[in-house]
Amino acid sequence: MSDHYEIMIPMAKDQAHLPPEGYHTLYLNHLDMGLRFPVPRFIQNLCDHLKVSPSQLTPNSYSSLLALGVILWFFRAPFSLHLIYNFTQVRQQDVGKFFILLKPELGCIKENPTSHKGWMNLYFFLRLNAREGVSWHCDMSWSKKPTKRDPPLPAQEYDPTKFLNDMSGKCFNAQELIQEDLLCHFGFSRKGVEVEGDLDIAFSFLLTTRSVSF
Repeated sequence: MSDHYEIMIPMAKDQAHLPPEGYHTLYLNHLDMGLRFPVPRFIQNLCDHLKVSPSQLTPNSYSSLLALGVILWFFRAPFSLHLIYNFTQVRQQDVGKFFILLKPELGCIKENPTSHKGWMNLYFFLRLNAREGVSWHCDMSWSKKPTKRDPPLPAQEYDPTKFLNDMSGKCFNAQELIQEDLLCHFGFSRKGVEVEGDLDIAFSFLLTTRSVSF
């Protein structure tokens, strides 16, 4: 964690939905599922468009989004909000909690945990260090429900057909895609862990060419 952030460990009297002034609630399982700080810009952009806070997302939302991010970077697809939005869908899990799923077209990304039992009990408070002159790039306030409006088209629209064809028949393990070395290589973590060996060879171990049902 950089000096841009301050962490407060909650006390017994604290409640996750009532963080101290200036702080936001995050969860340990968010970190387990690949979230690092700063929150990747494409995730902040998506949250800002949906009008939900990153703190309201379920753990698997992060592993799904980050796995998608790694694959998009590797296959040199653009990171437009329009593309990310059209590859995902948001649903409500509980009051104030939302999960982001990848659409069936991206059924090649699998192996998210089926349960994070008790994850909402394991939280911490986080705020930006105002002295560092940094800011969030999305609204961090909690929302009751996400917006359903489509984002504006990018200046140069991208046809995802080739990307989806490349993904057809392949299968990626989301938990392997969010390993620290890959998160660092693609700019989603700043821990400085390097990929050992050739990246193309590393990806060949992560990918299996078996039939995927859509």
